[in-house]
Amino acid sequence: ETLTNSRKDSITLDQEVKTLKNYIEVERLMASTDFKHTINVQSDLDPEEVLIPPMLIQPFVENAIRHGIMPLQRVGELNITFKTDTNFLYATITDNGIGIQQSQQNKPKTDHQSMALQVTKERIESLAGSNTLQIKDISQKDTDISGTQISFKIPLETEF
Repeated sequence: ETLTNSRKDSITLDQEVKTLKNYIEVERLMASTDFKHTINVQSDLDPEEVLIPPMLIQPFVENAIRHGIMPLQRVGELNITFKTDTNFLYATITDNGIGIQQSQQNKPKTDHQSMALQVTKERIESLAGSNTLQIKDISQKDTDISGTQISFKIPLETEF
């Protein structure tokens, strides 16, 4: 499914949600501890009519699960939200993991640098302009990191 989608210029938001659900279920099966997840679409438009470039959300979901949630000593939570207005599709991926700063510190020091985040950032910026992608640690009481939130918007495209 992922390979088929990756060869297309765009897929429907409905198909993206189905693909993400399948991907998350595979990750849950492979995980040593379970985690909760939700995918929420808030739109007046039918998700079968909203178009999205494939493989735009999955790299962020993968990072949230593997680098944020998996190291936790508590139950993990992953929330994905899509919203639309008249001009944009907004996507937000939130986890209650260890936070992006801690995750970066935990990575072994090597010359190898993952390209997925950089390539995806460049794709988003080519669609919606620079500084569209926001990645931040979520903190409680200004000290305790309680996860990561990734958000971006892309121009709204529909099939009609």
